[in-house]
Amino acid sequence: HSSNINRDKASFIQFDICEFYPSITEIVLNKAIDFASKFHLISESEKEIIVSCRKSVLFDQGQPWRKVETNFDVAMGSHDGAEVSEIVGAYILNQIEEKLGEVKCNFNVGLYRDDGLIYLRQSNGPMINKITKILHKTFKDNGFKIKVEQIGKTVNFLDTTLSLIDGSYRPYRYIESLTVT
Repeated sequence: HSSNINRDKASFIQFDICEFYPSITEIVLNKAIDFASKFHLISESEKEIIVSCRKSVLFDQGQPWRKVETNFDVAMGSHDGAEVSEIVGAYILNQIEEKLGEVKCNFNVGLYRDDGLIYLRQSNGPMINKITKILHKTFKDNGFKIKVEQIGKTVNFLDTTLSLIDGSYRPYRYIESLTVT
């Protein structure tokens, strides 16, 4: 209930996973599938299918082209690329929740594909620094890089503006600057 929130002490940390889809490796995907298997039965055959679907070969002017190191790829816009990002995201969110729980901060964390948001009920400068370091390390340990986009009382997350100043939320639409030629 919003009347129980001390908005003066609360804040948001908004972050973006840089190049999320192409940074997902076979190792991280397998760890994420193993993690998900704790909650839902995933057969060995299904695991094999999920990983095999990541093998891709591209053609340029009739010639096959492959990545230098591997043909494992999670492509944005592929049939199940979003689902792969979701399962990897859930795996990483679990790690973040465990590590932030050790810090003894009162928080909620969420991730939508490559966009993340943490809500801290009580925050201060040292706590925010500690949390951002944990975020960077957790993602780095899994082969990802993040950019903390915003720390504060108001954020534009996905298509919603969230404000701790007055407890409001409203639609948000990013409008790119228009260039007149």
